Order: sequence, then C-alpha cells, then structure tokens
Amino acid sequence: MKVAKRTDTQSLAASANLAAVGIEFVAGYSVAASWTDTGSLAGTLTLQACNNPFTDNVNMTPDPNALWVDITGSAIAVSGVGTQFWNVDAANYSAYRVKWTRTTGTGTLTAYNLIKGPQ
Repeated sequence: MKVAKRTDTQSLAASANLAAVGIEFVAGYSVAASWTDTGSLAGTLTLQACNNPFTDNVNMTPDPNALWVDITGSAIAVSGVGTQFWNVDAANYSAYRVKWTRTTGTGTLTAYNLIKGPQ
C-alpha cells in the first residue's frame, strides 16, 4: 500500500480553494486542518469533490475546468483559532480539495493531507 503526505498552506484573507488532490485509485484519505486568527476570523471550510478526468495521469492533476461539488456534511463554521479533522474511507471520486469561504477577518490555514492507496 502506498501512502502519500502533502501539506498545503493558504491565506484566509479572501475566499479560496486549496490545491486539488487526485485520488482516483486510493482506499481513503484524511485531512487535518488548523488555522490561525490574526483579526476576527470567520467563515466556512468545506470539502469538495469532482469526478472529472485528470489532465495529467502521471501527476494526477484534475482538469482545471472540473465541476466541484460540496461533500454533504463536510462544512464547518470557523470562528477564531481552531482545528478540524476529516477522515474519508469511501472516496468514490477522482479528486478532492478544501474550500474556504471568508466572512470576515484574516488568518492562515494549514491542511495536512494523508492519502492511502493500493498502488
């Protein structure tokens, strides 16, 4: 079984999407997110998924024009400093990403991705 780890960091000063992670052939994944608050931070973090094919099968890069859909039940309200852990063991889609929707404030998000697969 292959295990891949990846860390992404994103400013929370504006709404944004973290880089997509291709997972077409994996058994599951988890994301541990932590964020700082440098000024009245508030917003929503959500996991999104897509089923579009990859534009690069070697690096598992999702199509930049992919249709991204919120994963039901994954959204969490952010207020101040905090953490969140998502554990997904039945990922029947080709890629995922973390979406940040800002309401107010600023901060920094760090997402630690762990992907397990048979390859």
